[in-house]
Amino acid sequence: MNFKKSLLSCVILSGSYLSTGQTQTLQEAVQLTLNENPEIQEARSVRMAYEQEIDQAASTYLPTIDVSAGYGLEQANTNATRGRAFNGPSGTGVGTQQLGRTDSNVKFNQMIFDGFKTPHEVARFTSKTDAQAYTVFGQSEIIGLQATQAYINVLLRQALFDLAASNLSLHKGFYDQIKMRTERGIGRVSDLDQATGRLARAESNLQAEQGNLKDAQTSYLRVIGVLPNQLSEIQRPTQALPASLEEATDLALANHPTLKAANADITESLAQHNTASAPFYPKLNFEVNYDNNDDVGGFRGRYEDLTAMVKVNYNLFNGGKDKARRNQTAYEMYQSKNIRDNTYRQVVETLRLSWVAYKTVGSQLEFFKAHRDSSTKALNAYKQQFNIGQRTLLDLLDSTNEMYLANINYTEAKYKELGARYRILASMGRLNKYLGTTLPDEAKPITPDKKQPEMLYTAATETKTTEEPNNDTYKDMQLAETNPVGTEPKLDSPVTKPLESKPSYAPVNAPAAFSNGGADENNTSNDPESTLKQRLNDWAAAWSKGNIKAYLSYYESNYTPDATAVNHAAWKRTRVSRISPTKQIQVLLSDINIKKSGAGDTATTSFRQVYNSKNYHDESKKIMVWKNVNGAWLIHEERSVE
Repeated sequence: MNFKKSLLSCVILSGSYLSTGQTQTLQEAVQLTLNENPEIQEARSVRMAYEQEIDQAASTYLPTIDVSAGYGLEQANTNATRGRAFNGPSGTGVGTQQLGRTDSNVKFNQMIFDGFKTPHEVARFTSKTDAQAYTVFGQSEIIGLQATQAYINVLLRQALFDLAASNLSLHKGFYDQIKMRTERGIGRVSDLDQATGRLARAESNLQAEQGNLKDAQTSYLRVIGVLPNQLSEIQRPTQALPASLEEATDLALANHPTLKAANADITESLAQHNTASAPFYPKLNFEVNYDNNDDVGGFRGRYEDLTAMVKVNYNLFNGGKDKARRNQTAYEMYQSKNIRDNTYRQVVETLRLSWVAYKTVGSQLEFFKAHRDSSTKALNAYKQQFNIGQRTLLDLLDSTNEMYLANINYTEAKYKELGARYRILASMGRLNKYLGTTLPDEAKPITPDKKQPEMLYTAATETKTTEEPNNDTYKDMQLAETNPVGTEPKLDSPVTKPLESKPSYAPVNAPAAFSNGGADENNTSNDPESTLKQRLNDWAAAWSKGNIKAYLSYYESNYTPDATAVNHAAWKRTRVSRISPTKQIQVLLSDINIKKSGAGDTATTSFRQVYNSKNYHDESKKIMVWKNVNGAWLIHEERSVE
């Protein structure tokens, strides 16, 4: 048997992995990647090259000074030299004159007006440089995410390798026990054969996981540039994640560097279009020209000429070239807008996929954990029952295999859910900000960026979690922010509405007057269902209008989305930052169902909600639990169910 060799290789591999240096953190790994990755260095070089184009364009504002000088022989045969040769008193009869000629010239030129070409060119190359700066930013997010995924994958493969080693150790113990029984004549040979086969499979699993771990380390080397040392467990982003997909989308549209780069490209194309209009204007220049020549044109002596002039040049016709160029830049401008709109869709798609993966795996993780715990308890019970003859060897081996597979499923899901959290941060353009890594200087645009919402929770403020999360990890967590979401990119015509037909929605009435506690003073209906339906519609209307005071009045005074995650004050700050009259949104409700429960002081409403803004569209099904507090129905619980 080779199990001793397998276990020895397990120890050697683990030792080589854990003892090659100091513990490395995720932040250190990502920072090393940002500093050394060739793709980022390439993007930085391009950005620096583009910045030189700004200086080239701005140089037209300054004058040009040209100096030229020369000396040589000039042989002149002109009417003047010929007339002098034959008609003059000292004529030689030869019409050719050869002299040593000296030329010198100084020219000064200052552009006064060039049809606004220079300022538009400066603006164009500035926007081009800004777009590349955002590209460096975006590349840093992409490569940073790749480094994070490589880091997580090494942790995952190391954990699976350890599970395979433990599984092999268990099978080795069963094999030794069965072999001893067989040698004593109290065990069956078939049991020994079965234990031998399972042990061989456990050895094979260990070898496979060893290969997978080496592959993960190789991928780590490719992305980060060094082999992994001892990697520390990483924080699970919890408070840094928005509470909903809607809020995550707002942050992505306000912060994503790829979308900012696309917007900068539009600005560049607009400046280029304006530059193309320059030939339709006259050109105005101030020129000073000084000539100093000796022995020119076959005549001995010095010739000096000094001119200072304002010159106007105006092309009247060049075959339609300028008009065609202007039309070309107009189409290129629309092309940039279409690219921006497609980028918008890609940003939203990437974020939604990451969010769905995060929610899906998060909901599965609880069940994987339950399966793991149950299979572990079952195996311990089967061991005791096997020792007293109440379980067969097959039962014991099958239970061991089930526990091994349950541990694999749970471990894979745990790290997959962890990776999904970091993908959400990258999809919002906030991964490096969360990790606290320093971006290259070339990632900063020349044009000052508009203030974006601050991230209050970073990796430094997260609670480090090395064990599996508890159940409330998977519930929506509120991100308390003191600043409202920054100005979103100006999207002229992104397609945000699905193509399929929409159901008809109940009209949302204007909010009525509110007394303390949110009671509707104008509502005199004694029908609880009508009252709740009106309250629900008024709640949606307050949200649509950005009436934060009315909106908050529909909730209990101590309402929290998750009592174990965030307090009421933090939730309230978040909502205040999100809801504003300046945000043009629309909240539509349909399929409203109302069900009362308890002693009549509790009711549950379910409905379909459509959220529309200029840059975002979302549909979801919601459930709200209402409590009757002093005669007013207030929201006690709110959650999305799909």
